[in-house]
Amino acid sequence: MIHLENVSKSYEEGIHAIRNMSIHIEKGEFVFLIGHSGSGKSTLFKLLLKEIEPTSGEIYVDGQNIKKISKRKIPQYRRKIGAIFQDFRLLDDYNVYDNVALAQRVIGIRTKEIRNSVPVALARLGLSERQRSYPNQLSGGEQQRVAIARAMVNNPEILLADEPTGNIDKENAKGIMQLLERINREIGTTILVVTHDRDLVEKMGKRVIIMKDGEIISDRKKEEPISET
Repeated sequence: MIHLENVSKSYEEGIHAIRNMSIHIEKGEFVFLIGHSGSGKSTLFKLLLKEIEPTSGEIYVDGQNIKKISKRKIPQYRRKIGAIFQDFRLLDDYNVYDNVALAQRVIGIRTKEIRNSVPVALARLGLSERQRSYPNQLSGGEQQRVAIARAMVNNPEILLADEPTGNIDKENAKGIMQLLERINREIGTTILVVTHDRDLVEKMGKRVIIMKDGEIISDRKKEEPISET
């Protein structure tokens, strides 16, 4: 599903954000990516979303070399990918329903289809009773669930989550991870989660990739202890 071959990304300032990285993530896998600030995690997400281009190497998503995708076809490519972030990125003057619906409106989906799909996405995340609420009326955990519903409403093949529990308490963090695990298990969505919460990662028992200074220093399969060299 996601395959990187000797990918590097450097910036004009001489900063090497990613160095000769190779990763293979199977369809339907749930993978954690951990590392300190500046380790290259966010750069990897930007590469996968085609917000930036690699300096060298190849990136394949669902068998497609994304370097060859034209600018005109980037929106179509991004429909395969849902993304959630630490700061939720909800629009304050939109209610829950409209925040989720916006993800479909911007790609031209018809109103009738939106009216069918948004309630399903909200129900999946336990938000049916909150669809007319506004972000400032929600807890942090509820806001993140809205963000997940928005990311999943177009049924993406891949879900990228950048510190999805960074702004919520431990109990809500556990709930968010359980939701992501359920999405992975029931729908088969390939999920890649960036987090600094090692305790949470250990409890999940998933594959863990550790990055440092733009390089992979560990790739732990399920149930193996996390080790960092």
